Amino acid sequence: MDEENMTKSEEQHLSLQKALQQCELVQNMIDISISSLEGLRTKCATSNDLTQKEIRTLEMSLQVMCSHVLMIAASSDSPVDKPVGG
Repeated sequence: MDEENMTKSEEQHLSLQKALQQCELVQNMIDISISSLEGLRTKCATSNDLTQKEIRTLEMSLQVMCSHVLMIAASSDSPVDKPVGG
C-alpha cells in the first residue's frame, strides 16, 4: 500500500512502529554503553587519564541517547506517550 492511499489510522500505526523501532535501537545502544561503562568502572584503574576520558565520553553518549529516546517518544502521536493533561 502506498503512502498516498493510507488512512490516518494506518499512518499513525506506521509512525508508531517506526518510533518503536528507533527506541529499541537506541535502547540497545544504551545497554551496550552501560555495560562498557560498568566494565571501565570495575575492571580498570579509574585513576588512569585515558580511562577517565572514556568514562566521560560514555556518560555523555548515554545522556544524548536517553534524550533521543525521550524526543522520539514525545514526537510520536501516541496518547500513551503524552503526559497526563497534555
